[in-house]
Amino acid sequence: MCFSLGEKTIDDLLHVLKIPHGREPAYPEGNFRADFIVNGVFIEYFGLTGDAEYDAKTSKKKMLCNAYGIKLISVLPKDLVSSRKLESMMLTKLGLTPKP
Repeated sequence: MCFSLGEKTIDDLLHVLKIPHGREPAYPEGNFRADFIVNGVFIEYFGLTGDAEYDAKTSKKKMLCNAYGIKLISVLPKDLVSSRKLESMMLTKLGLTPKP
């Protein structure tokens, strides 16, 4: 179950690419959860960027990832415009080989 169309788009892509992934992994502190985890890499869809409260929470999550050495893939609404670009970005950032 996804909480937004953006999350569903990412989840569907991970399924199509047959990339095993988990949902809602907990951050090491605070009461935060990421959207997905793939091989220890957190994937977050930051769909409400521009809202001050949301942006503060986003900054805190990014600081936690940096402090704990967690790789974070940030996906923004503009990244969902092209499924090919999203696929290429995700595969590259996950260290996998994009399809030709």
